[in-house]
Amino acid sequence: MRKVAMIAVLGTGLVLTGCVPDTGPVAFAPESEGAGDALFTGTLRITEECLTVDDGTTVVIPVFPAFEARYDDGVLTFGSEYRDGDEITLGGGEIAADGGVPDDWYVPAGCPDLPLWKSGPYLRPS
Repeated sequence: MRKVAMIAVLGTGLVLTGCVPDTGPVAFAPESEGAGDALFTGTLRITEECLTVDDGTTVVIPVFPAFEARYDDGVLTFGSEYRDGDEITLGGGEIAADGGVPDDWYVPAGCPDLPLWKSGPYLRPS
């Protein structure tokens, strides 16, 4: 696993080191800050190689914040639990592919060449 430092306040002390998962079908980034202010709603598709979301017109690879999302035995937990075929709405925004994938992100090698959607909470513009 790729190590990423994370600090949490527990009582009166500071602790914790976190990891960005680097195996499995789900793409992860170390944080959700700056995810964007758009919404993407579609059908969750999970294969052994890649998790995608399809809105009927566009298919994206959502990149989830590692400390807010979890994937176990075919179940994605991101606020609620989602399985293959479920509808999901993601806050965030599309990531420009021309800059490449940041080194501290994990995108499964089995994912097709699709747009990346940095998923996070929906941040309404002020």
